[in-house]
Amino acid sequence: MIETKLYSEDPNQKKLQVSFLDSGSQLQKVDSTQLLYLLTNIHSPENVRPKDNMPLNISLVIDKSTSMKGERINKVRAAAGYIIEKLSNNDHISIISFADRAEVIVPSTQPTSPRDLLSRLNGITPSGGTEIFQGLAASYREIAKVDLSQHVNHIILLTDGQTYGDSKLCLELAAKAAQIGIGISGFGIGDEWNDKFLDDLASFSGGESGYIQEPEQILHLLRQRIQSLGSLYASNAKIQFNLPENFGVRKVYKLTPFFQPLKLSDSNIVAAGAIESRTPLGVLAEIEVSGLNDGADFTIPMELKAQIADADPPSFSIQLEHRVNPSENGIKSMPPAIVQAVRMLNLYRMNETIWQEMEEGDSGTVAKRMDLLTRRFEEAGFDQLANQVRHSTRMLQAGDEIETGNRLGIKYGTRMQLTSVLQSALGQSEGESE
Repeated sequence: MIETKLYSEDPNQKKLQVSFLDSGSQLQKVDSTQLLYLLTNIHSPENVRPKDNMPLNISLVIDKSTSMKGERINKVRAAAGYIIEKLSNNDHISIISFADRAEVIVPSTQPTSPRDLLSRLNGITPSGGTEIFQGLAASYREIAKVDLSQHVNHIILLTDGQTYGDSKLCLELAAKAAQIGIGISGFGIGDEWNDKFLDDLASFSGGESGYIQEPEQILHLLRQRIQSLGSLYASNAKIQFNLPENFGVRKVYKLTPFFQPLKLSDSNIVAAGAIESRTPLGVLAEIEVSGLNDGADFTIPMELKAQIADADPPSFSIQLEHRVNPSENGIKSMPPAIVQAVRMLNLYRMNETIWQEMEEGDSGTVAKRMDLLTRRFEEAGFDQLANQVRHSTRMLQAGDEIETGNRLGIKYGTRMQLTSVLQSALGQSEGESE
């Protein structure tokens, strides 16, 4: 069922446009557990843009461990310099470097003297190990110095290594930051970092985790992230699912503007991150449904909270209620956008399952799954990914160890393809719902 509403109806209030798409027509009158896919698209009303974007409050957390020597640290300096030059005088920036300890290179400040800030960047000299918590904790203290309610607050972590013994502290800090409106994105350089850790770190706030295979990509990725943060309609979007009895949320994923798994709290709240001016925020929830003996319609209540850039006050909260219509006379076809989203999601999950089974040592099952994944990529037209998986399969069959970089390339390459395909599919679904 497609349902689109504009919230709120008061013309004097700021608005968000919300549309729903679900797979409810697949549900049957049975006691057993079934899956319902609920896609929520959130964006600014058409032709409505904020008059004044909220100023940015950015903190860069830069790994300066020994392995960052040479081209990596040079490219990070260049990328950080780009950010400084693009910020306005109303924005705030802080820069933290870390190895075994953290150093505040630039305390939270408005970039009114870019040349001075750039000169401080050149003082970062790689040495030591990698303890990410030290950098994040210092960044948290700096970014919290300004009025968070009046800024888009985001920590951007750049690292090329695995943190030592403090990952739990990092995740606890990420959860604390998300609660007060600070987002975190993490980007791994090379192939020695922990991708699951960065995924978890970003998931608390709807931030982004990414793979930087070559130092040349650092500038492109940071430019893209800053441009996205600087053109927001709203920030700190959170969705709470107030589910009926015998229902439960299994997984939640951000589909657009980029693909990212999201963290579901014990109270069924997900922090979905920012709502861009041009690209909808698409969130797909996989919900377990049981006890549909009568097959009657049911509703899924939700609450949406966000901060809208030029609203006064900026906080926005609205109660949503989506009605789901199970099929009365047999299963009907799912909406095309849901079909496409689930198909792409299954590719991602198949990819994740392969690497998990590989860690468990089940090489026979892994080789079969990799052959299947290759075919699925080919069917989807993802030829480069298909070739990468095929190459990894041959290495596995030859008894060689699959390179970490190849695994990361497949994982994050899959995410990039999902984002591209789903932006198109979800854009079409929005057109159908009008």
